[in-house]
Amino acid sequence: MSYRILFGVLLALPIVLSGQEKKLYEGPSQIGTYKGEASYHYVIANNDTLLNGSFLLKSSNLEALLKKGDISFSIKGNFKDNTPSGFWKFQFNEFKTDKASTVEDNQYLVNVSGTQQIASGTFQNGRPDGQWVYVVQQIKNSQVDKFTFKSVVDFNNGVPQLSFTIEDEKEELVGMFLRNGIAHDKWTLYSDENIDEIESWNFNEGILESVEIRSGNGRIEKIKIFDNVPKANTKTITLDKKYLDVLKIKLQKKDSKKLVDGGIMRLLSQNDRYYKNIDSILSKKTSFTFLSKFNVKIPYFPLETIEKVRLDSISKNYESSRGISNSLLSNTQLTILRLSDENVRSLEESLEVISKKILDPLEELVSFYKEEKISFVSRKELLSKIWPDGVPDVHKIEKGVNGNSLISVKNLSHKTLYRLDSIQQILAKKITKQEREQEAIALEKKMIAQRNYLDQLSDSLRADTIPPVFFNTLQNIKKDTEDKLSKYSSINDVKAKLDYARELVQCFEKLDKVGETISKLPAQQYDIRSKYQDAVWNPFTATIMNETIKKRLIMAYEDVLIPYYLKRIEDGLPCEETEQWINLVEATYDRMLELRDEDTRKLERKLRKEDDPLVILERLSINSQIEKN
Repeated sequence: MSYRILFGVLLALPIVLSGQEKKLYEGPSQIGTYKGEASYHYVIANNDTLLNGSFLLKSSNLEALLKKGDISFSIKGNFKDNTPSGFWKFQFNEFKTDKASTVEDNQYLVNVSGTQQIASGTFQNGRPDGQWVYVVQQIKNSQVDKFTFKSVVDFNNGVPQLSFTIEDEKEELVGMFLRNGIAHDKWTLYSDENIDEIESWNFNEGILESVEIRSGNGRIEKIKIFDNVPKANTKTITLDKKYLDVLKIKLQKKDSKKLVDGGIMRLLSQNDRYYKNIDSILSKKTSFTFLSKFNVKIPYFPLETIEKVRLDSISKNYESSRGISNSLLSNTQLTILRLSDENVRSLEESLEVISKKILDPLEELVSFYKEEKISFVSRKELLSKIWPDGVPDVHKIEKGVNGNSLISVKNLSHKTLYRLDSIQQILAKKITKQEREQEAIALEKKMIAQRNYLDQLSDSLRADTIPPVFFNTLQNIKKDTEDKLSKYSSINDVKAKLDYARELVQCFEKLDKVGETISKLPAQQYDIRSKYQDAVWNPFTATIMNETIKKRLIMAYEDVLIPYYLKRIEDGLPCEETEQWINLVEATYDRMLELRDEDTRKLERKLRKEDDPLVILERLSINSQIEKN
């Protein structure tokens, strides 16, 4: 058999073609994680879309294959009234290519290598019917190199029948079912390296009574599982991970390891995973499931109402406790603190013991409850497996002091949560103190950087051409920041000092912006003077000269408003008023630029001999300008 990737030019029309009733869709589609090009028939009934007819969804990417490899798939089958029907084939590929190509019949062909999964079989009324085969094979240079997995199961209306085989490269499992799909008789594992059977599971009408495992020296060890179980106290379930987890609880640790390491459990788990992959596809399109449905019988211990209440309480306490434990054990500050703080180290060590000896076992119990496995093992047997020496006490962890009962576990979970909460409160204070110290260091660095920024602004105003008043004003702001830093350094209370540092960082940020505004004032003042120049003919010199116009506006701006703004800083501008101050200065500059082109004769008369800055601001309409902005 040869596998090749064919590519050429394909012209397709992704359109919906309408017949009398049945319609055809061709175009992009997605089922779960599988996204590709689809072609399927459907009908509309009662406003519902029902799949009816052939179905195909596939995807491949030649460009990806040629670059680094392609993950492609093909899902092909039929639906009847939205129900899987007839022959189906699922194919999943992970291919790479050596990029070597040949030409056949005017088409380019490239060799591929990788892994291919193929599942094929027939559905009847939405259920597997007849023989289903699942194969995993290695492809090398477009040829099947070897099989790594193969499962052959016969179904009748979704129920496995007669015998089945599951094999990999080295081992093969052969088993039997009754007509109702219940496991029966001996399930036997053979190996290519051994003539005799190497493992067997012995079922009696669904009940796994024993397991036989051949050791390396040829000796057969028999492990009893569900021995002498009354059939009336059993329940039929699927042989899946839930069942296998219950088996692990039933066995001693050494026997459990033998079973887990054995080939039968491994092959059954692998087959279950592959079948669930197909189910994840079909269940997205229909209400039907596709599972192996290898049914077994297992002892059944239904939960009583009071047990559910206790288990709910245990689960809630466990989740809260685990959250606290994980948070504290993963805290890097505590990891560092424990190196120098004996109390922190002792509490962290207690946390580690509680996590391992109490929370880990609680997690196993809660998992059994939430995954609905707890009804298939007696509570006493489960707790004895989890705590062989008895349920411990949070203050005497190394030794079990309580009986194996849900009441004991509930009390333990409650006391553990209380203990962890008290540890958390103690360590939180340690963390808070260190966090405050670290935050204070970061804030101090920022405050110093903000003060230094004012130095940089001052240096930019040292030029001889710039009036000293601007430089002196910046020095006033700098002195204000230094006074505040001096006050900060004199505070002894850690919390009060941290609060004041946070306040100063915000304040200094605002003062830096005030400093930036002051540093712009000389340039703005020069800009306004330039704007208020006009070319005038001088008859005495017979030349055109620049002359300042609207002198009263210029005088109001330079002689009254700017000194007023700078004096507010000299008097001590509160941090909460800095934004208003900046807006006022910027609005004054913008208003002066506007007035250059306006008729200001009436305004200039009102400004004659006016030296009150507030009156001037009102007459220049600067306050209203701020409100408008």
